[in-house]
Amino acid sequence: LVATGTLLLVSGFLSFNGASLGHITRPGDGVIVANSVANSIFGGSGAAVVILILAKAGLVGESRWPFAMTINAVLNGIVSVCGGVNEYTPLSAMMVGMIGCIIYLVLQWIVPCLKVDDPLETTAVHFGGGLWGVIATPLFVKGGFWNNPDSMPLLKSNLIGAGSIIVWSVVNSAILFGFLKVFDLLRVSTDKEIIGK
Repeated sequence: LVATGTLLLVSGFLSFNGASLGHITRPGDGVIVANSVANSIFGGSGAAVVILILAKAGLVGESRWPFAMTINAVLNGIVSVCGGVNEYTPLSAMMVGMIGCIIYLVLQWIVPCLKVDDPLETTAVHFGGGLWGVIATPLFVKGGFWNNPDSMPLLKSNLIGAGSIIVWSVVNSAILFGFLKVFDLLRVSTDKEIIGK
C-alpha cells in the first residue's frame, strides 16, 4: 500500500514538473519538459543513494535497507528540485536531492524531539525539501551562484517568500489549533486512540 501511494506521488510529481512549463507546442519545449522530468528523477535518485548508504552503514538506525525511510527520502529529493527543475544540470539536481536527504534526516530527528505528532514525516519531506529547494534554486542552477548575476537577487526574493509563507502558516495554524484546544477538540480520548475509532 505504501509503495502504491509512493508510485502515485512520484507519477504526480513527474507530471506536475513536466507540465509546469504550461505548453508543449513551441520550439524547445520538448527539451525543457524532458529536463524537468529527468531532473526530478535525478533529485529523487540522489536522495535514495544517500539514505541507502547511510542506513546500510548503520548511521541512521540499524544497518538495514529501510523501505519507508527510503521512500520519504526519494520524495524529499523530488520536492527539493521542484523550484528549479528545468534549470538544473543532471549533476546539480542529484546534488540538490542528496543535500535534501540530509535535511530530511535532520528534521526527521528534530520533529519528534519537539513532541510534534508526524507519523508520516511530512514535515521533514515537504517542509524540509521545499525550504531547501527555495534556497537551492539560485545556488545550483546553470551558471552557478558565482557566475550568475541573477542568483543573489533570486535568493533574496526566495527567502522573503519562504519567510512569508512560514509566518502565514504559523499564524493560521496557531489560530486553528488554539480554537480546537480551547473547545477540547484537539485530541480524541485515550480510549478512542487505543481502539482506533
